[in-house]
Amino acid sequence: MSEIRPSKRHPAVLFAYLILFMAAGSAIFGMLGVFIGGLCYGFKNISNPDHLGFLRILQTCLSFGTFVLPAWVFVRYYGGSSPKKSLKLNTRLHPVFIVLTLAIILSSAAPLEWTIQLNKQLQLPEFLKALEEWMRLKEEETLQLIKQLTLMEGPGDLLINVLMLALLPALGEEMIFRGNMQPIFTRLFNNYHWGIWISAIIFSAIHLQFYGFLPRMLLGGLFGYLLVWSNSLWIPIMAHFINNASIIILAYSYQRQGISIEALENAPQGPAYLYLINLFLTFTGLAIFYRYAQSKNTFKYE
Repeated sequence: MSEIRPSKRHPAVLFAYLILFMAAGSAIFGMLGVFIGGLCYGFKNISNPDHLGFLRILQTCLSFGTFVLPAWVFVRYYGGSSPKKSLKLNTRLHPVFIVLTLAIILSSAAPLEWTIQLNKQLQLPEFLKALEEWMRLKEEETLQLIKQLTLMEGPGDLLINVLMLALLPALGEEMIFRGNMQPIFTRLFNNYHWGIWISAIIFSAIHLQFYGFLPRMLLGGLFGYLLVWSNSLWIPIMAHFINNASIIILAYSYQRQGISIEALENAPQGPAYLYLINLFLTFTGLAIFYRYAQSKNTFKYE
């Protein structure tokens, strides 16, 4: 198949193709995950949503089929002469960016926790009550799946979860949303801010965790600006990985102390000044990142 460059296709058409690739990959690899899980643990467990091994295989296949493979296939045929170049995986990675990214993600954890609490208090108007009930149901289903997947009895389970729930999503989701989708919307609106935030909104919505929509959207926006400023997809990949892995490691630490995931969700909030300090540190880190990007001429608008 001959390669078609993005300039020869309307951005809306490219977006439709990307969604089609994601849907096809999700369907095919979902069935593949069920088949592999059935071979490994018995096909009777297809109807048993609590079988951890089966869930892990299915989750891994879905992550790969929905994000990693479609992102690479899409950019292979519609992204230019080199997938790595189109995804900005071959640009220089400045060590300062790595250090600043680590600092920004760690300092932003507390402010994002505050937005989670704010998001939970939001209510839709009465005429959207049916939609809110559906959102609540999907939220509970997703949370139950996450709770099941994050049950860890030892270091082996921790390693599996870091690979399955941190590394694989960081690679696949950043390739799709920041590597493929963000440039499409940037070109469609001729404005990289629109590209960042529309991609961030879709990134948050696709997780079907509506009561965490706001913090996840803000994270998506953060990842988008880190890509534009650094001109390297490895930076948002690293940021995404650090965010997910830190949550998994924290959950593992608490479980080893006998603290349930439910207790973690209802943990008391810290004093307000800690949130303000971390918010200040986050914006300071972003300002330094931005200035350094300008000084190294890595700030790319496309």
